[in-house]
Amino acid sequence: VAPGSILHPGGSWERRQKADPGFIAAFVQREIPFGRFGTAEEVGEVIAFLVSPRASWIAGACVVIDGAQSRAF
Repeated sequence: VAPGSILHPGGSWERRQKADPGFIAAFVQREIPFGRFGTAEEVGEVIAFLVSPRASWIAGACVVIDGAQSRAF
């Protein structure tokens, strides 16, 4: 699983927001096509699916969870 930018309490994005409040909004607008950070819960939902019987035919794949951020590069 390859998560993109995740905003969570105590994380580096939160620290950056405190140091430069306008930076986060500009970054999200410029770099994340979905227009927001992902959440830990969204990443957890994908992981829960991957370890479930419903994903029994998935092997050796990297699942990118980044709101299309990697496509913007």
